[in-house]
Amino acid sequence: MSTTTTNITIDFDDVSDEDRALIDSLTPAELEDARQFASAAAEMCLTRIARAKATEIRTLPPVDCAPWCVDHDGHPGVTHQVDQWCGSDAQTVNVSYYPAVEQTDGSYIPERVTVFGMCRPSMQAWVQVTLGDLEGVQLTPDEARELAQALLVFAEVVTTDEAAGS
Repeated sequence: MSTTTTNITIDFDDVSDEDRALIDSLTPAELEDARQFASAAAEMCLTRIARAKATEIRTLPPVDCAPWCVDHDGHPGVTHQVDQWCGSDAQTVNVSYYPAVEQTDGSYIPERVTVFGMCRPSMQAWVQVTLGDLEGVQLTPDEARELAQALLVFAEVVTTDEAAGS
């Protein structure tokens, strides 16, 4: 077990003349008792402060949000950098080739593809594409453009094939 010695200096500048006279009248034994009492009180206070500090949850300062972030607040009050992410408004497309998802009330909601932008501090922004509640795909902006072009090309291909009766 280790111990830490803390020296406490009392600044008498703010002590009244009357209190200073009382302090000066103390015997050496009374001064020693007061010193031990003050030392124990200081140790107790320091221990409480150290415990409070050890259990204190530190939050991160706000970050600069992306211009398209729906929160626009810098994401304050979070404890981990991964929680300081910016997200854009989402665009959702109902997909009819997937069966509708039955809800707890018996109604059905069509399956959806949802697309939105995301970024975290010190990371390149990405486009998130999800199908319903399944794990999504993260695309760089260039990959998202390439996928968008491929979707347009193949939408045109199958439309042309349908028109030709294939």
